[in-house]
Amino acid sequence: MYLCKNILYNTDSVPRKGVLWCNNKLNCINIVILASNKVSSNQMRYKLYREQQLTCDMDTAWAFFSSPMNLSEITPKDMGFVVTSDCDQQEIFEGMIIDYLVSPILRFPLKWKTKITQVEKNKSFTDFQLKGPYAYWNHFHEFIPNENGVLMKDRVDYELPLGILGTIAHGIFVKRKLERIFDYRHQVLEKLFNQTQN
Repeated sequence: MYLCKNILYNTDSVPRKGVLWCNNKLNCINIVILASNKVSSNQMRYKLYREQQLTCDMDTAWAFFSSPMNLSEITPKDMGFVVTSDCDQQEIFEGMIIDYLVSPILRFPLKWKTKITQVEKNKSFTDFQLKGPYAYWNHFHEFIPNENGVLMKDRVDYELPLGILGTIAHGIFVKRKLERIFDYRHQVLEKLFNQTQN
């Protein structure tokens, strides 16, 4: 079963027959994603939202976040995160495939393959997990210019494998682990972009 989805940000929506519909098309980012994973009743989909104000211009923010090689800089060191694709000095583009190694549990390395499914330069991009530790992972990055620089927004939609065991694992440690990863990311970005403003 293939699922066609509209990935939405800050809009009311209701799921119908595996399709996420937007109540107001003018206020949503429409991204078509084909996923071969069937959403079943024992797979809980979770959402993570973050916002951070960056005191820099849009070109600076985009140059940093559109470079896959900068991911390791904003990921906790104990995650053992390594970009294994040859994408040094390369800016992301739609259809780009990026391979990583990550060790989220007991230093055991896992392969993670990501596809960049949508790019709108200086506005937004989306990365979608093709292979990795999650049953589903879709991360939408948005950049909004304002009087203080750039407001960066993240929305992650994700599912864990293993049904009820995945649900239990989420409550015990996965949710906290993700929050810690994004907290670390926030702290690093504060130092990189906002320290001179303090």
